Amino acid sequence: MSLLNKKIGFYSLDDQIKDALLTPPHSHLSPYLNFNDFLYESLKINSFLPNALIKMISDFKNRHSSHSAMLIKNLPVDKDLSPTPLSTQAVENKSSFLSEMMLLAIGQQLGEVFSYIEEKSGQLIHSITPQREGETSRSNAGSVYDFHLHTELAFFEYRPDYLLLLCLRSNKDNRTGFTTLACIEDAVEKLDQSTLDILKKPLFRIGIPESFGKNKVSTEPVSVISHHIHDPELRVNFNNMQAITEEGKEALKKLEEALNSSLCKLLLEPGDLLIVDNKKSAHGRTAFSATYDGNDRWLQRVYIKSTLREMKHLSYAGRVHSYANYSHSHHT
Repeated sequence: MSLLNKKIGFYSLDDQIKDALLTPPHSHLSPYLNFNDFLYESLKINSFLPNALIKMISDFKNRHSSHSAMLIKNLPVDKDLSPTPLSTQAVENKSSFLSEMMLLAIGQQLGEVFSYIEEKSGQLIHSITPQREGETSRSNAGSVYDFHLHTELAFFEYRPDYLLLLCLRSNKDNRTGFTTLACIEDAVEKLDQSTLDILKKPLFRIGIPESFGKNKVSTEPVSVISHHIHDPELRVNFNNMQAITEEGKEALKKLEEALNSSLCKLLLEPGDLLIVDNKKSAHGRTAFSATYDGNDRWLQRVYIKSTLREMKHLSYAGRVHSYANYSHSHHT
């Protein structure tokens, strides 16, 4: 287990550039009142960013680098940050929206921002905070237990290509609530060919959250590693998945062990932006103690798809999509 490895690209923004970004263009705009105007205004931020960072993001997107994730440090976030919201719906009262501007500016270098109506009521910018009613769940609302490694929306064919996690407030004790990350390339190197062959077969069911699945609790059997020999991709959720054969169970156990053996632990700090390639990396979170006093860990998250063209049939409203549309079209 390491705090950082060669599969994570690292960049720290210069203080001078950070200071220049503290007053973004049209800072009075709110993404929660007029998302599209805010989204396109945020693109202006990219003209302030160093060419070296823009190149690193481009290489990451096009897989010209070996990185399966990126960590950008020292981004500006809101000075007078409001208390950590006790509800994921309670972020519209922020006095400023600098963090959202940074998140969307960099996100658009990778593709298109989108969401699902079934996830956080279709919000395009997600607040990831501990929720009292979900504290024992292995989900982004939980805190009591570890949230095991998973690829985002692993149950779905139209899952994000990337997810961005921007830290606004870290956990108070600075010793728990780590974000965990593991790369499929590191794991593949530790697995024998027979195990890899099994993982490439459709022998695994992945659980579907109730908010998405309604009457369906898991996928049809799928493979968890793609067939690309030199560029493998990953699809797992160790919080809620099972193999349908004994050989599948053993192979899945070996995969989890291989991923955990090269696990990175990141204690995200305010201004840290973690970009995860959702096809190459699995992520998770260690347990922490939430107090619900306004000072708990607070991340903001966006989903990115390289293009939304292939998801037109899932459209719900603008950039918001619906899993129900997929379920209907997939079975008709």
